[in-house]
Amino acid sequence: MKNRYPFSNFGKFLFLSTFLCGLTLPQFSFAALTLIQKSEPAGVITQSTHYYDFNETVLTRSVPEKTGNYVFTHWTINGNRTDIQGPSVSLQVESTITENTMAIAHYSASNLDSDMDGIPDWFEIRTNGTLLTPNQSDDDNDTFLLDQEFWFGLNPKGSDYVEEGGISIRRSKKIFVNLGGARELNVRSDPPGLVSTQSSFPEVNSTFVSPSLNGKQGGFYFSHWEVNGVRQSDPIGKGLSRVTEVMNTDKEVVARFIEQNIDEDNDQIPDWYEWHEFGNLENDQLSNPDEDSFPLIDEIRFGLSGNLRDTIVEGGISIRRSRLTSVNLGGGGFVKVQSDPPGMIASSNVLQEVNSTYESPNLNGKVGSYVFTHWEVNGLRKTNSLGMGISRVTQKINEDLSIIAKYEHENSDTDEDGIPDWYEIKHFGTLESNQSSDFDQDGFTNQKEIAFGQNPLLHDTIVEGGIAMRRSRTIAYVKDLSDSSNSFDTDGDGLSDKQENELGSNATLVDTDGDGYSDKDEFVAGSNLLDSKSFPNQPPTTIYLSENEILEGEEKGSEIGFFAVSDPNPNSTHHLELTDQNETSGNRFFTIDENKTLKTNFIFDYEKNSTFEIRVRAIDEGNLSVEKSFTIRVSNRIEDIDKDGIEDAFDPDIDGDGFSNDKESAHGSNPNDAKSVPNSPPTQIILSDNNISENLPIGSVVGNFIGFDPDPDSSLSYLLVDGNGSANNWQFDLDKNGTLSTNFSFDFESQSSVTLRVRLSDDFNESLEKAFRIQVVDLFEEKYDKLPLVKTQKAIETDNSGIRLEGEIIKTGDFKIREVGFVLLNAESNQSRRLVADFNQKNMKFGTMMNDFTFGKNNHFQAYAKTEYGTSYGSIKTFQFDYKDNKGLWWEALSAFTVDGWIMESWMGSLLPYENQWAFHQRLEWIYLHGDGKNGFWIWKENFGWLWSNPSSWPFMWSHQSSNWYYLLPQNSSYLLYDYSAETLR
Repeated sequence: MKNRYPFSNFGKFLFLSTFLCGLTLPQFSFAALTLIQKSEPAGVITQSTHYYDFNETVLTRSVPEKTGNYVFTHWTINGNRTDIQGPSVSLQVESTITENTMAIAHYSASNLDSDMDGIPDWFEIRTNGTLLTPNQSDDDNDTFLLDQEFWFGLNPKGSDYVEEGGISIRRSKKIFVNLGGARELNVRSDPPGLVSTQSSFPEVNSTFVSPSLNGKQGGFYFSHWEVNGVRQSDPIGKGLSRVTEVMNTDKEVVARFIEQNIDEDNDQIPDWYEWHEFGNLENDQLSNPDEDSFPLIDEIRFGLSGNLRDTIVEGGISIRRSRLTSVNLGGGGFVKVQSDPPGMIASSNVLQEVNSTYESPNLNGKVGSYVFTHWEVNGLRKTNSLGMGISRVTQKINEDLSIIAKYEHENSDTDEDGIPDWYEIKHFGTLESNQSSDFDQDGFTNQKEIAFGQNPLLHDTIVEGGIAMRRSRTIAYVKDLSDSSNSFDTDGDGLSDKQENELGSNATLVDTDGDGYSDKDEFVAGSNLLDSKSFPNQPPTTIYLSENEILEGEEKGSEIGFFAVSDPNPNSTHHLELTDQNETSGNRFFTIDENKTLKTNFIFDYEKNSTFEIRVRAIDEGNLSVEKSFTIRVSNRIEDIDKDGIEDAFDPDIDGDGFSNDKESAHGSNPNDAKSVPNSPPTQIILSDNNISENLPIGSVVGNFIGFDPDPDSSLSYLLVDGNGSANNWQFDLDKNGTLSTNFSFDFESQSSVTLRVRLSDDFNESLEKAFRIQVVDLFEEKYDKLPLVKTQKAIETDNSGIRLEGEIIKTGDFKIREVGFVLLNAESNQSRRLVADFNQKNMKFGTMMNDFTFGKNNHFQAYAKTEYGTSYGSIKTFQFDYKDNKGLWWEALSAFTVDGWIMESWMGSLLPYENQWAFHQRLEWIYLHGDGKNGFWIWKENFGWLWSNPSSWPFMWSHQSSNWYYLLPQNSSYLLYDYSAETLR
């Protein structure tokens, strides 16, 4: 049962006394303030909750500037945007916490342009905080307009200037130029910050080795690696701790971590363990995937693996997968083999018997960009008899050994002497020599030794007419190029020296013009051997697409992105076309124009299909080509007709007219049109009293009209109208709320009854008219004095499920009271009756119990006091029965519809509840809620104290502090309350 009217002072005191005795109010100690961090839209970053002391300085997480198709714009703290930091963007903000705080990292789709001004929303929101700044504005006064700042990659909050004859001086990102072919590698963790984020372009077919991860970091456990969205596991399905990837395609490598206490399927097995062991949440604590008699709950408790069968034999030990345990009974030594820098060779750490022999791999030359120089054993460089680093070591094991293969970068020249460091360290072990040094004193400096491919540690001797007597890669000799039979090919490029002499190319250089193609290749292809801009045609290597996403609903012919072709031949031209060679299904929805622009040939719907595959061929002027497949993504357009913050796909009332989509469809109205509603007309009008005593003064209340309408929350109005039965309308006044009063003093002797006609109208002008007859009551003819002043108090539900009605005589008037009681109406059944009550003449109060009346959900009652000269009535009040079962969570009575923990479609709007009865309300922000047991709530709000409301009162809220009402104004966001006691906005 619910009373929709404000409590009397006594009622409020009685309720609050009872309420406060049984309720523990929120304790505002200075040690339990929450900081909730999340993103808008939800899910871009993982939501988290942390606790801090009052006035403590807190630092938000550092969020990624771009992730997927979203770009970071700004932080808001409790709805307030953080300051725009000049030319920079604040990915992490600092704040002092003095209340429960909601920190939201705002993102915008990278290609979203809501105002259609050619500048993405994220750029305008990040730099100006609004979409209203004109394209031609120049806030930093640097002559670059807003749209130019965007297209040139500048920032409109930092002044840029150009020097005459020079280039723009500004902070810019590095530009990656890939001439030889490379793959994009992105390494990150989910959630961010648990591994170092990496973005690079390693060579094609090079190898990437991830860090080895395991166990817990902070409050998160490592689960598995994902490569391009695919979980990486070992043969038994357990997540790998390290991945090794050959870079034959672009790859995104993600280390997945899961919060240690998360258990989404409530099976008492942490989610991180299930994802690490099995890659899903399909098992529970009693599952036994490896069928070894140990359920998962025991596997975790004993530190076993849920994928490997464990066997216990009597008197033995558990047989399970574990790290190798070295047991050395006869003595031995550990041999640890690695490279410096790491990754050049496979590392190992093994235990070998005493006096056994370890032989290393035979190393020489380059690995990637690094050159092998020497081996070190326990820190000592190993060399041959000349002092040159050896390529293999053989070591007797009589102690623990650390064996390191040393490498140096091929271009490193630390002492800037013109000789690579690797050459000096390999041959001499130090960097003390230079180009002019002659270590072996053979007359050849180091510079010449390198140029001739000689060894600087071996003495070279030249004898007349002979050759160098040494270990040498090349042989010096003299030849006569004028000899027509000469077939020498000094540079080994496939053209004889004689041919090169005739062609004018250099016989000692494989590539005379330095364009990257050998003289022989250019000769065969017919290009100019002496012109670096003339070389053989080669096929293009790959195709790039600048953007691969389109917003749903865009018209045909909309641009998606621009293609670029990588070709080893400079100034090469290319024709691009869509090809169905691999039966791609999406080609027919797209076109490519002559400017290499990919355009739509279809209006896309995200809800029907969010991705399309296409295949593109690039053909150069020599008819050589390359093909590549692309995935085109369709992004969701937030469609919200009624602007209530709920996307139409999930909104039960799309047009916001108060009628559900299902109801509108069932009644034939348009659920997308707020002007089209399934309204039903009113069905009944009743009058609480149809008797009026004669001689009453003008303005006396006859009774109240009560209308009934099948539409919930319908607003009804009343009007006297002409028609059948309206003869005496002029003798009455009727306000729009239904109160009927006299405009005439009636005389029974001349007029014993009168008629009037009333129209009842709803919000949509649907109406019902009805005629009523009013009986004039004959009174003893003497001077008229005042009738009693009656107050209708309240209806109380008793322990035995009965209802007690209470009233009070405020002023007795001039006549003796003969009878007091109540007029009772049932709104559903249209049943009414009078109940005589017991009257206490000492305190002037009266009441009665109802046990035999058929109650509906809505019931009206009105107190009266009867004298021999007339009857006086109090106001009409309503009591309700609420049949809803309020078991379970405290917020279940609000709504069963939730999205990501948020309660949607409740009578008080959207809110995020917590088990401690705190909630973050979409409008009121942080509030504390306590149910009144009757489908209403007491709401504690800082600066306002305790407020009360229920479904029939909202958005009106009764204030315990001011003993009056507040009204929550219908704004789009935040809150604004009208205080009826002070007649001001707060």
